[in-house]
Amino acid sequence: MPSPHVPLAAPAAPSRASGRELVAAAIAAARARGEQLPRKPRKPRRVHHPFGLEALYFSRLRGAARRLFGEIDRWLEANYSGMLANRAPVAQRSVRAEGLVAEKQGRRDAAARFDDLDRQLSRFEEIVHRRWGRLSPDLVRQAQDIARRVNRENIRVFDEQNRHVLGVSVEAAEPWLADEEAIFAHENAALIRDIGATATRRVAALVTDCVRNGSSTSDLRKAVQEELGIATRRAALIAVDQVGKFNGRLTQRRQQAIGITNYRWRGVLDQRERPAHVAREGVEFAWDDPPSDGNPGEPIRCRCVAEPVMEDFADLLEPRPTFRTGGSASQQDV
Repeated sequence: MPSPHVPLAAPAAPSRASGRELVAAAIAAARARGEQLPRKPRKPRRVHHPFGLEALYFSRLRGAARRLFGEIDRWLEANYSGMLANRAPVAQRSVRAEGLVAEKQGRRDAAARFDDLDRQLSRFEEIVHRRWGRLSPDLVRQAQDIARRVNRENIRVFDEQNRHVLGVSVEAAEPWLADEEAIFAHENAALIRDIGATATRRVAALVTDCVRNGSSTSDLRKAVQEELGIATRRAALIAVDQVGKFNGRLTQRRQQAIGITNYRWRGVLDQRERPAHVAREGVEFAWDDPPSDGNPGEPIRCRCVAEPVMEDFADLLEPRPTFRTGGSASQQDV
């Protein structure tokens, strides 16, 4: 299972005052430009988990898994028949043996043949590790690309939400961003390596059992395809879990940076959503006092998001008094 996101260092959340100052400055600048602003914060628009980026990441991981299992299938096609023919039927050898010497020789032959099987499986694991090792660096680079894409989408959604609710864009310094992207890359590199390592162990054990049981090549290949299914489901879990975690963490960072202390829980509300998360729909939580399993995106495979609570900015948007210039009324905000 992908582990919950754990930052390398957990910096203190920006103070509410500093965040409000950023919002106040953005509103003051908009007023100075003569822009019309809402009289009070508007209701936030519904935002969603970045499903498109999750699908993109999954397709990349699934493609790599298929290439790996293609390599496995070709190796087994070339080698399994020989491994099966060379298996050591200990029980049959013992029945045919005449006398203690023959029986001991049969056991030595059996041991030698299983030693040869072990060598072949070690060679198989070496080949698979090398193949996955060639794929892994490219997958890590693609994970880094996913992180950049998720960040860009998160910035877009955050900015659009601010402009809709407050009428202004609010910018804050983000010295933490490089660390967050590095954390994502580090965690995903480990998860990607684990896909290959787990597949290698499971297929090697499967081949051993099939040789000992005398299973046919077609039976083995069916079993290997089932293992591909397991690896594919693992890739799907990594994609949804890691994209959700990273998106949720970026949302928390950016909301807190401008003084947003609370959020409303918003879920997908489909059949896959866990009942505990459905029950939280629309419920308000503080970023610093989340539910028992974490803020949106933190629980395993969570696709929920945090809708900002921005009513506290109402005093910053209160219309300025109407004044008259040359006999005509002027109103700063609408």
